[in-house]
Amino acid sequence: MNPGQKKIIIADKGAFTRDILRIKLKALGYSVFQTDDGNRLVDLTMKVAPDLIIMDIFLPTEADGYRACQKITAQAETRHIPIVLLSIKANDPQVAFQYNIWAKERITKPFSPKKVVEKISGYLTK
Repeated sequence: MNPGQKKIIIADKGAFTRDILRIKLKALGYSVFQTDDGNRLVDLTMKVAPDLIIMDIFLPTEADGYRACQKITAQAETRHIPIVLLSIKANDPQVAFQYNIWAKERITKPFSPKKVVEKISGYLTK
């Protein structure tokens, strides 16, 4: 990994979603880390200090997406990390209300990888 390379964590229970985003983001020069678990997302965030997190709200374990967001944003060293919500329910009014506190963007599944890259690029150029 290059020292100046931007780091992204993808947290999604679907291997296909993680793989397609990983391939696209790595091709653009990003360093990509993956998990399918809310607890591991929190641990990985503390370990890697990513520049951005792309995550689904439906993650297994007691630290689902909601709890993972709470834990990540509660820590001074990680609360500044932009979170992009990628979920089938991203535009559901109740989900939008709950996640507006943490999520910088909400993208509904199914998604276009190109659209995801366009949405996140502004957060990675800062």
